[in-house]
Amino acid sequence: MLNAINKKLSIGARLGLVSGLFVASSAVATSILVGNALSQIDFSKKEVAGADYLSEVWGAIRGSDEIDQGDAEAFNARAAASSFVAAQTDSARVAAGLSLITAVADGSNLTLDPDLDSFYAMDAATVKIPALLSAAVELERVVESSDADRAIMLTVASNRLESAAAAAAGSMEAAIANNASGETRQALSEPVSALTAAAADLVATARAAAPGAELDDDHAAFLTTTDTVWRATAEELSRLLDVRIANKQSELAMQLALVGLILAAAGGLAFLVSTGLGSRFKALTETMARLRSGDFKVDVPYTGDGHETGKIAETLQVLRDNISHTLHDSERQLEQMRETNAIVEAISRTQAMIEFTPDGTIIKANDNFLATMGYTLGEITGKHHSMFASPECARSTDYRAFWDRLRAGEHVADKFHRVGKGGRGVWIQASYNPILDKQNRVLKVVKFANDITATENDLKAADAERAARTAEQNHVVTSLASGLKQLAEGNLTARLDTAFAAEYEQVRHNFNDAMGKMQEAMKTIVVNAGGIRSGAGEISQAADDLSRRTEQQAASLEETAAALDEITATVRKTAEGAKQANGVVVTTRSDAEASGKVVQETVAAMAEIEKSSKQISQIIGVIDEIAFQTNLLALNAGVEAARAGDAGRGFAVVASEVRALAQRSSEAAKEIKGLISASSQHVEAGVDLVGEAGKALQLIVGKVSDISGLVSEIAASAQEQSTALAEVNTAINQMDQTTQQNAAMVEQSTAASHSLTHEAEELMSLVGRFQTGAVAVPASHARRGKAQGQPIAQQRQRVAQFATNGSAALNTDDDWQEF
Repeated sequence: MLNAINKKLSIGARLGLVSGLFVASSAVATSILVGNALSQIDFSKKEVAGADYLSEVWGAIRGSDEIDQGDAEAFNARAAASSFVAAQTDSARVAAGLSLITAVADGSNLTLDPDLDSFYAMDAATVKIPALLSAAVELERVVESSDADRAIMLTVASNRLESAAAAAAGSMEAAIANNASGETRQALSEPVSALTAAAADLVATARAAAPGAELDDDHAAFLTTTDTVWRATAEELSRLLDVRIANKQSELAMQLALVGLILAAAGGLAFLVSTGLGSRFKALTETMARLRSGDFKVDVPYTGDGHETGKIAETLQVLRDNISHTLHDSERQLEQMRETNAIVEAISRTQAMIEFTPDGTIIKANDNFLATMGYTLGEITGKHHSMFASPECARSTDYRAFWDRLRAGEHVADKFHRVGKGGRGVWIQASYNPILDKQNRVLKVVKFANDITATENDLKAADAERAARTAEQNHVVTSLASGLKQLAEGNLTARLDTAFAAEYEQVRHNFNDAMGKMQEAMKTIVVNAGGIRSGAGEISQAADDLSRRTEQQAASLEETAAALDEITATVRKTAEGAKQANGVVVTTRSDAEASGKVVQETVAAMAEIEKSSKQISQIIGVIDEIAFQTNLLALNAGVEAARAGDAGRGFAVVASEVRALAQRSSEAAKEIKGLISASSQHVEAGVDLVGEAGKALQLIVGKVSDISGLVSEIAASAQEQSTALAEVNTAINQMDQTTQQNAAMVEQSTAASHSLTHEAEELMSLVGRFQTGAVAVPASHARRGKAQGQPIAQQRQRVAQFATNGSAALNTDDDWQEF
């Protein structure tokens, strides 16, 4: 049939058919390339739509927006959206919101993002920062609680918040590190620092907060910072996705322009070649037909010598030239076809490509595909596509339906897990493109693919790390829950022996230390409770003894009060007699003091007389000296008168008289001086006698004063004794009343001590529920303990000894006589 068709077609038609097939194959390759590019663009656009919806969800979690549940249908997250809308409490709303974010991220291709910078930005926005928000909500709940295990839960919540903040910052920093343009660094550097600082401040505030304290302001500030950081990360993610879409569209436009240019050039060249070859082969055919018919006339200028042989030669020369031109044009066309195939091959180098028959048999594959799967072309040609699928997948109904869809002409694009040579797992992002003929029958299936194994491995590693962290946290929570359950059951010997992860190991040590300290404290409480029980029994017995002795003391105090009344009356009479004696002594002392004063005045008068006598004696001495001087002057005057003769006789007489008078004066002065001297001696003797009398009176006054002081002291002592006895009597009466009151109070104390004993027994029963590892002391053994080990028993012995010695002292007559 092909030969018949070949015979019927002209050379031009044949060349046109070849050119058409070339253009068709180029168009198919271009359509596949365009379809793959559009698929990638649609993939990124769905990511952008997911990122936009995530912003709406985040706003709803923060309480400022409402979500449209219908939009969640496009991401297969309708159920998660309904759960979020139905959530009532804040904690339930946050948990449902985080689940919705995860569902939207999975359904919008965000978790399959092939670029590292946008992938890590997506990881921060959809996983790490929402986890940080959940950790902050949990930390606030723990801080505001007053549970017994608050300290342990606070440590766990603080460590969880710090780990979540470090993970979020790590994803953002990874996005910065993998962005070549540097714009991500400008957008996220400041939010990373702000998030780290805000987390550290919140943790420090939470650890320093008292039980039951509120973190309203600090928690609100942290949530505001988290909201700002999330929005900055989401905006950067959207920008990266928009940049990728723009780059893909520009790349597609450039590829389409290049393919269009190549196809136009190839078509024009094919047209020129086919036209030239057609005209030349047509002329050659006509010439050959003429030659076969014997017509050697050709329409060429005649340049020969006119002979027919010259015409034939010219005709043959023309024929040779035409054949040469035709061959040359054919070579040029083949060269152009090779160039076109090289261009198509260069396009195929950017992606892995393989061709299948409609039933899945491998036709051929390019080097990219062979390198991705690890096979050579000979190893896969003629084999079925199922060699790249796992046995379970190849036997599944989904796999058969997959090829049914391809044979029906349906285009399939998705992410696939395939098996390479040696069982090596390979992840590819591929599109299967059925090639149809004019009757829309599938001629073959061409597959274009990109190797995304590294990205999938990174995603699996991230999931594994997330699962490992979750497992570690579950192990920590489960172990702590088990330890707390045993604590609630009273087992204080329980310990967490299984080691935690390094970041939670301190929590285990803190729990074990807390249990150890609580065990030691409870041991002490058990011992003290036993002591309290024993002491309560001792107090009860002591209270009974005290009640009995108080009654005896009340009776003794009544008798003592009566005896003191009689003693008080006797001492009061003695005090009155001492007071009267003191009055007599005071009067005698006053008289003696008056006599002493008279004697003192007499002694003073005698002293004045003695002094006056001495002054008179001195005056007489002066007179005696004057008489002596007068006598001497009279003698001198007589001598002078005798010298004067008769003229001095009268003066001599006068001088003689003066001399006689001076002598008599001198004699009289001597007599007076003798009398005065004798009087002075008598006065001096009288002064001595009066002085001795004064001294005797002074002694009498002193003794009377001493007697008066003694009597006064006796009177004062008697008065003080009377007053003291009155006060003692009053005190005894008050003691009697107080003792009666104490007796009533002792009865109440006795009842209270019995109640205390009962409560101590209940305390021991409650404490006995705890397993502390200490050996409990039986109540009977505690009551049989030695008295010296119990303070109350020692006090009872001292009271009993005092009572015995005191009663013996009261019965001793010598002590009463001495008193």
